[in-house]
Parts: sequence; C-alpha cells; structure tokens
Amino acid sequence: MKEGSTLQLRILFFGEYVKYLPHIIFALTKLGNKGIGSGRCYDLNKFEVCDVKNSEGKSIYENGVVDMESVKSIKISELKSFDAGGTLLVRFKTPIVIK
Repeated sequence: MKEGSTLQLRILFFGEYVKYLPHIIFALTKLGNKGIGSGRCYDLNKFEVCDVKNSEGKSIYENGVVDMESVKSIKISELKSFDAGGTLLVRFKTPIVIK
C-alpha cells in the first residue's frame, strides 16, 4: 500500500467472544508500531489504528480506550434474509459445534 492509504478491516465476533475486542485492537496497535511484511526490518510498513466502529457506524475507540457499552450485538433473527437461489454451501475454516 502507498503511504497515507487507508485499509478497512472488518471483524465479526460470535457470541461471548466480543469480550476479546480490546485485545484484538491492542494487538493490531502493537503490530502497527512494529510494521508488517519484509519492510518492517527497515522500519517500513508501519500503520496505526485510526478508528474502530460498531455495526451502526458509531466510533467505539478513542485515545486507546474501547467503549464496550457501545458494542452492539445483533441477533441472527434480525438479519435480512436473502434468496440463495437453490443450494447454499457453507464452509467453515475453523471447527464448529452445533447443538
């Protein structure tokens, strides 16, 4: 990426795992301070976490503090339905337990 570019990252948490959001932001901040890729050895490819927003677009991160009260959960029943047009294939990248 070119200097001054912006990268938008979307992360979806399921269930109680939203409690780890501050840890993820902290890890991304530390990673940004070090840089990523082979250029990090030359003090290149650094980045900063500029903003974190909830599903409604409201900022929930300011001055290194995450406002967990503003983190919104969405019930799957509240999501808009769509027509997959027949068969829908879902592949999981991680193990899942369905009860």
